[in-house]
Amino acid sequence: MVTNNIMMKLKNKADVEKVRALLESMQGGIDTLLSVKVYPNIGESPFVYDLLYVSEFNDLEGLGQYVVHPVHVSVNQQIEEYVESMAMVTY
Repeated sequence: MVTNNIMMKLKNKADVEKVRALLESMQGGIDTLLSVKVYPNIGESPFVYDLLYVSEFNDLEGLGQYVVHPVHVSVNQQIEEYVESMAMVTY
């Protein structure tokens, strides 16, 4: 099992639900994407990110197929306008 965690800082926190809906829309649209979870941040600090996106795959090959899948590419392009920065950990 491979888990990919992406923390996102948004340009505008008011867009959290828009970004969440876009990310969750990938569930069921990409065969290798086993699970999608999106957690909005509830804490207050200048150091926090606004969203945590957690996706799961059977293996690294599945993650690689997801990265280039047209559904993922489209969602990634759509959220670019909302995202200020990201940090990722894959394990």
